[in-house]
Amino acid sequence: MVKIATFLGKMVDFSHYFSIIVCIVRSNRNMKITVLQEVTDWPYKGVYHVNGSNELVAYQASLKAPEKVFKNPIKQFSKSHRKFETIRQYEIENNDPNVIEVVGSNGNVYTIRDGKCSCPGYTYRGNCKHVK
Repeated sequence: MVKIATFLGKMVDFSHYFSIIVCIVRSNRNMKITVLQEVTDWPYKGVYHVNGSNELVAYQASLKAPEKVFKNPIKQFSKSHRKFETIRQYEIENNDPNVIEVVGSNGNVYTIRDGKCSCPGYTYRGNCKHVK
């Protein structure tokens, strides 16, 4: 498979580097968490702690309320038809040896847990290039 693209005004053959670019495993064991405050016009405006794979890892009823940290991230968290404001970002140490974060070809971060990837391809087909 030949991958040719324009890079800085020159045609470059990326076929040699493509597999390296597609799947880069993060070397550090830290996971980046984004804290989102819901600003949707409705009465339930919680604070959501979301990892790089858009999985919900913790929840607060309000900014002053204590965090409820989930044992396993909730994958069904959806931001569709809702409005959020990013409050802050932080990193937590990932001590689970069964969890690997992978950066995909478009820069998205996916989580591989127990041989299952959080990318749309795995969700749709049941297999993907990140797990291989």
